[in-house]
Amino acid sequence: MKRITSTFIAGIACLLLLACGDGGNSGGGGGYGTPPVPIPQDGWKQYSRPSGGYIFTRYAIPAEKRDAVLARIERGLQKCIDITSRHNPTWNRPDHVSGFDTIVFIEPMARNQDGSPALVTRNGIQTAGTVLNVGYPDAVERGNPNIVLPDQGHPDYEWLYLDYLENAVWFECEHVREWLNNKNMFFYFLDAGDVHPHFAE
Repeated sequence: MKRITSTFIAGIACLLLLACGDGGNSGGGGGYGTPPVPIPQDGWKQYSRPSGGYIFTRYAIPAEKRDAVLARIERGLQKCIDITSRHNPTWNRPDHVSGFDTIVFIEPMARNQDGSPALVTRNGIQTAGTVLNVGYPDAVERGNPNIVLPDQGHPDYEWLYLDYLENAVWFECEHVREWLNNKNMFFYFLDAGDVHPHFAE
């Protein structure tokens, strides 16, 4: 079991400050400038991904859906790596899906028009996800970037939106790779520039 601290809850409050938009919608950044945030410990479910990384959820993933959920997460990460690397051949952080150590699913805050779950920023922007531990104004890295998404294990969603999940992982992964490989590009894609995908397939 990966050991983590429960102070993550304080970090989740930062989601209300900064979160990035989903495809076609601009957002307000993704956990940008927040303190290094540990991953949750108490009352969370932990699953190992095929690549060796982890996900944490508020709700248990039913056994019959677990492989499909984990596979979609891995596909979203791999798609991001493949596409961003094609456009930016020197990028190597991370260069494998296992480099995205932890992905966290939190309580959904809103529902999209198609019924899928969303998060909501402090300024009211509805978003498919965010990234914590990125975007410090001094461009200094503090802690591992963590992708944060709405938990489809909530009874209202029951992991029915797997295409949406895969795309949300892909799009948040773009922010992580930009932050770790090209800070100028990371900041370029904030706010009005944050329309996904950042790089064409």
